[in-house]
Amino acid sequence: MVRFIRSAVPVIGHHPDAVAFGKEITEYVRSKYGANTQLFVDSEGTLYWISDYKDYEAYGEVRNAILSDPGYWEIVNKAKGILLDGSIADTVINSVG
Repeated sequence: MVRFIRSAVPVIGHHPDAVAFGKEITEYVRSKYGANTQLFVDSEGTLYWISDYKDYEAYGEVRNAILSDPGYWEIVNKAKGILLDGSIADTVINSVG
């Protein structure tokens, strides 16, 4: 299994907007790509999107489709000003056991 984790920090005062954005993008990716994506928020307000894939091939297929999807980017553009610039971080991990 491959797990993709994206995190982002909301701008101070924009946490409700960031959560609303997080829910919208999560639902879009779930419905359009069938991705097993969930949104989490930690105790300090950082948002985490976590998606599980069968393997790297499945992850790559969804990733490539998303990156070329104008609808996805339209939603992403809504996050301007509500997520701290430079705070988005991606991690991909692989199950070994």
